[in-house]
Amino acid sequence: MAPQRDNWVRRLTPGTQLLSTILGLVAVFLNQKLGLAILLLLGSFGLVKLAGFSIRRFLRRIRLFVFFLILTACFQLLLVHTGPSLWQWGILQVTSGSLRAAALLLAKFGTALVVLNLLTLIANPVAMTAACERGLAPLQRVGIPVGDVALTLSIAFRFVPTLTAEFQTVTAAQQARGITYRTGPLKQRIQALLAVFLPVLVNSFRRAEDLAAAMLLRGYDGKHQLPQYLVPQRTSKDWLTIGTSLLLLVLIIGINYL
Repeated sequence: MAPQRDNWVRRLTPGTQLLSTILGLVAVFLNQKLGLAILLLLGSFGLVKLAGFSIRRFLRRIRLFVFFLILTACFQLLLVHTGPSLWQWGILQVTSGSLRAAALLLAKFGTALVVLNLLTLIANPVAMTAACERGLAPLQRVGIPVGDVALTLSIAFRFVPTLTAEFQTVTAAQQARGITYRTGPLKQRIQALLAVFLPVLVNSFRRAEDLAAAMLLRGYDGKHQLPQYLVPQRTSKDWLTIGTSLLLLVLIIGINYL
């Protein structure tokens, strides 16, 4: 899913991309206003467009996560019982409070889903890991193994494309057997998803074990920091982006808690 053109979102340093994402997510989850949450969700799609990606292709990329998000919102709709009743059938009841809670959950987690997926598309995994290591470097003085944390993040980023490809392979194999999670009743879809997730999960554990054994056999020692040959420098656009993210966080806190 390549972007259509180069743009300032992709030219930001990895540290700026990561820091702005963290500040934005904190603002999103601190917010309790439904209208503002919907605006933030629309703003996240604006970032996708600004980064040069097609909204339709982006939605196709995250549709599986959207399915789980809607499923979670449905549970929220039925489990929260506050406010006047809007609909009832047996023990199932939808109230105005549950409707608001489900919509707020959908907007907040939807924004997080869009922003995090956008980050995985525009970020360089190696540079992002290096930025994390530099940002966490002061914690090394209090005994926190920053090098090991950075290595874990690097491996996690590295295996995202591999796991995606494996998920698509298992999905295609299950579809060839007549099993699909895209059509049919909800229960049947969940069972089909489990049939896809379990092989991917087992293969992930097996791959992690093989990688750990290979690193131990090659004498890996997390105490020695790996050299970095290219350290990107922040420009005025980076500082402007960080400042805007910080201002958004302050505004959200002010609107909700002051």
